[in-house]
Amino acid sequence: IMRLYEREDPPSKEEVTEAIRPALSGHFKPALLARMTIVPFRPIGPSIMRDIAILKLNKLRKRMLETHEVETTFSDELLDELVRRCTDADTGARNVDHTLRGSLMPALARTLLEYMADGEIPPQLEIGLSPEGDWRFDFSE
Repeated sequence: IMRLYEREDPPSKEEVTEAIRPALSGHFKPALLARMTIVPFRPIGPSIMRDIAILKLNKLRKRMLETHEVETTFSDELLDELVRRCTDADTGARNVDHTLRGSLMPALARTLLEYMADGEIPPQLEIGLSPEGDWRFDFSE
């Protein structure tokens, strides 16, 4: 399927259905397959993946505001990195959640705990990437 989408002009639903029919026929009996509606997979492009990442980051923004009263912004580099990490066709947009929960949020939690231990958390935060590619948390007044 992915090879079909590498072309300049995207394939039609019928083309994709015909391309996957042999694989489906190998798994399902003809009588069952005839009763099924085939809904072909369509890969998520970078612009849609970016929109999904923005939706997920907006949830984090809302949580930071409600929980810590911190206005949070995100750099373009951060968005680009999230999209880059989510180009695997097998996992797609689920990688956004995985990256946020497994990497960015634990690092943010450690940073927040350090600020809490030292006193107050500043009211402004920009999350981005360091020159080394690590998460960057820039707090300001």
